Amino acid sequence: SLSQNQFPSHFTYNFLNSGSGSVGSWYSDGWNIISANGCPNVQNYGGLWMPDDYYSNLWASGYDLYIGGMQNRVAEQFAIDVSTSDGLLVLKQWMYDHLEGAPTGGIVNFSAGISVGNYYMDGDIITSWGSPVNHAMTIVGWDDNIEYDFNNDGYFTNNVDLNGDDVIDMRDWEKGAVIMVNSWGNYWGNSGKAYIPYRLLAESIENGGIFSNKVYSINVKESYSPLLVLKTKISHSSREKISVKAGVSNNLSATTPDYIMDFPIFNYQGGDLPMNGSNSTPLELALDITPLLSYFD
Repeated sequence: SLSQNQFPSHFTYNFLNSGSGSVGSWYSDGWNIISANGCPNVQNYGGLWMPDDYYSNLWASGYDLYIGGMQNRVAEQFAIDVSTSDGLLVLKQWMYDHLEGAPTGGIVNFSAGISVGNYYMDGDIITSWGSPVNHAMTIVGWDDNIEYDFNNDGYFTNNVDLNGDDVIDMRDWEKGAVIMVNSWGNYWGNSGKAYIPYRLLAESIENGGIFSNKVYSINVKESYSPLLVLKTKISHSSREKISVKAGVSNNLSATTPDYIMDFPIFNYQGGDLPMNGSNSTPLELALDITPLLSYFD
């Protein structure tokens, strides 16, 4: 089912937002969490966010939930530079077949400025992003036939020097656009979607472009099973004051570990709140400590 192949935004987000839905997070920080300890699917988590998670501060609780999520792992993160037509071609190939002739393609994230009043939209075409950069969105496809007359000369061209720099490149194009999806619901754009002209992938932020002229995505592990898992319950009145680590020693009488594992979760995060975000109930968690096996027989 779809919910078994979807992953909740708020499982990782709630570790990264200081306990407040008004604070943002960066996608690579969420992917780091999934790389280190996995992520449950939407079916097991109970939705893209938990039904009672009004303030975006609940941390998932339950050994089975964490252990079940450990099989879902990010293998690597990468960026595609889309400031040139060559980079655009790589992006299209990734969306078509994952760059490897696969039967399905991939999607990518990007960031841009989209505050009220500082970005511009004509129908369902973004004509300029704003500044500062403040929102992450997703690109899911493309359409070479979308056209927009940026210089109002009555023609749609990819071979006219629109910006007067004596160079014809993607920043001069009026034909073609990628298809983006926002997270603001169906009321925004065309049922939550819009077109981004190719030229805005190459433009600077000052000229209405996207952050860093790059898009970001991941490859995932086809399969993964942890060999050693730490399971524990923790109560604490202020979770931002604690960090959970795992350690091991070959010396049975040791009082400190020889080797220590850090984690990008339960690491001085989540604001001045109890472990689960709402009350003093202990939080059940599991951490994949398989890498510690390499330090002892």
